[in-house]
Amino acid sequence: MNALADASLEPAQRKLLVHIAEAWLRTGEWPQWGYIQHTFDRIDLDAEDLLRSLPRVGAHTVFAASYGYTTAIPHHLGENDPIHLTIAASLVVEQVMEAIGIPFTKALQKMVRAYLQAEPSHPGETPRPLMNSSDLRRVYSRHDHHQRIYPDPFIRALPDLLSYEPAIAARNKARSEDGEWQLEITRSVLLFRDVRHIADYVDKTCETVTATAAQYASDTGRTGSLLVPTSDSQFGSFDETGLWDPTPVPTPAPPADTRPPYLDAELLADLEDAAQNTQWKIGKLLALCHELNSNHAAQNPYACVALVRAITDHIPPIFGHKDFAQVAANHSFSMQRTDKAHAKYLAEFKDIAHDALHRPIGPSVHIHTMDDVPAPTRLRAVLHELVTLMRKAPTATT
Repeated sequence: MNALADASLEPAQRKLLVHIAEAWLRTGEWPQWGYIQHTFDRIDLDAEDLLRSLPRVGAHTVFAASYGYTTAIPHHLGENDPIHLTIAASLVVEQVMEAIGIPFTKALQKMVRAYLQAEPSHPGETPRPLMNSSDLRRVYSRHDHHQRIYPDPFIRALPDLLSYEPAIAARNKARSEDGEWQLEITRSVLLFRDVRHIADYVDKTCETVTATAAQYASDTGRTGSLLVPTSDSQFGSFDETGLWDPTPVPTPAPPADTRPPYLDAELLADLEDAAQNTQWKIGKLLALCHELNSNHAAQNPYACVALVRAITDHIPPIFGHKDFAQVAANHSFSMQRTDKAHAKYLAEFKDIAHDALHRPIGPSVHIHTMDDVPAPTRLRAVLHELVTLMRKAPTATT
């Protein structure tokens, strides 16, 4: 078992999770943090303290290497940020088990079968098994609806749910305005080929996340953000008899960064492809995106902050607006509530970027860290919307 399965929650902690779940069940959208915070303010409870007190496994310093009942909690939680539950919340909230947990285990097995049954047409080709919303909807229609095999709200939400599960990499291939979607299934689902119950899924995920965090600490000599002293160093080492050998030991190369890029290559390719027959020249946008990926991999917070702002300052004309604040306020996004919340966050982020770029030196030190960089999903959502707009744009005439 694990810390999530064995946890004994306080009533107020459970109340927080139930309230988030009920908001999703009513609307099909995850609630904004400001809504949750205000609700708990009215009963004299600090929602953020409760949220940060919930159990998690893994390390907070590695991208996608922690897991809990909610998605990773940013250093600064804005009132317009949506707050998501993970599949693990099924273990402690009955409504989530019924609406998400049970159908998720069945959908996961369908994903495993889709991956294993895919056949390449050529030895030089990697299979790209796909699953789409209509596949699940057809299965649902063949069963008694009271069995709740794949309820419609679950079908619409599955890509979003998968995007916050750290041990599964399922790539969004297409999503329409009416909520229909298509996913590319990756080999990551094989970890769960024998999973039949949600508790087993959470166990496997926790094992994977914990192992990833432990490997990071072992490879880098870091726990959290502090260097852990070791018995060996570049100045010498202990030999097999336990005696100190002063012969210098070469410092090992740092481990390769295995985190996904901030903006994935498929998204950048989609941007380039979508712009081909439009009036928009996106060379600068692509250059900014590549520089953002490089600086994110190098953990350069000031460069990342500046580049996120540069991108949001650069793209409003494609949306038909002069600046990004107008985009966030007025554009009708394909996923209106979720993606609009991401856009509003990025619009408000301009103040943080301004501080990072323009705060003059003084007697006090204010340091920005990678925690101040917006979560990648926010900018990805806006750029995916950009792809959609450019594909709908009239073909440019020469």
